[in-house]
Amino acid sequence: NSGFRLDTFQSNMVSVRFGTRFQVTDADDCDLHIGLGIYDASMAASESANHISFRLVDGDGNLDIRTGKASTYQTADSLIAVADATMVRAWFEFTPTSGNTDSGTLAYTIHSNGSRIKADRLTLTNSFPDAVIIYPFIQFQNGAASADVCKVDWIYAAALRANYVEGTG
Repeated sequence: NSGFRLDTFQSNMVSVRFGTRFQVTDADDCDLHIGLGIYDASMAASESANHISFRLVDGDGNLDIRTGKASTYQTADSLIAVADATMVRAWFEFTPTSGNTDSGTLAYTIHSNGSRIKADRLTLTNSFPDAVIIYPFIQFQNGAASADVCKVDWIYAAALRANYVEGTG
C-alpha cells in the first residue's frame, strides 16, 4: 500500500491499528523494530525520526513500545520479558485527541505463548508520527555471530476514518 498520513485525515479520525505475531530465537541478542514509520535510517544504527513500533533491544530481552515524531520520543519500557523461541502477539490502537492528531490514547495488548500477559493504555503527547506518510515496517538485526532468527507470522495495519462508507472506495 502507499501508507497514510494521519494529519491529512479529517478531524473525526477514529483510530490507527497495528498488530503482529512474531518469534525470535534469542530475545536478548537482537534488535527488532516492528510497527509503522518512515524509512529514513536503520533502526538498529540510529532511530528513525518518525515511527511507532514494538521493539526489542540487544542485551535487554524486554518488549517496549516506542513512538517518535520529528525526533521527539516517548517510550513504554519493559512491558513484558520476551522468552526465547516463543510466539508473541502484540496489538496497539491509537486514538487521537480531538483536533490533535499527534497526541491521544494508545491502547495495547500483548500475548505470549497464547496467554494474555499485558494490556494497558498510554497517553501520547506530541509523539505520534502524524505529519509524514508512514508504512508498515520490520527491521531485525542479529546481535551475535550465531544465526538468531526472527519469524513473523503476520502483521496487520489499518487506519479507519469515521466518515468512511462501505463500498465507496
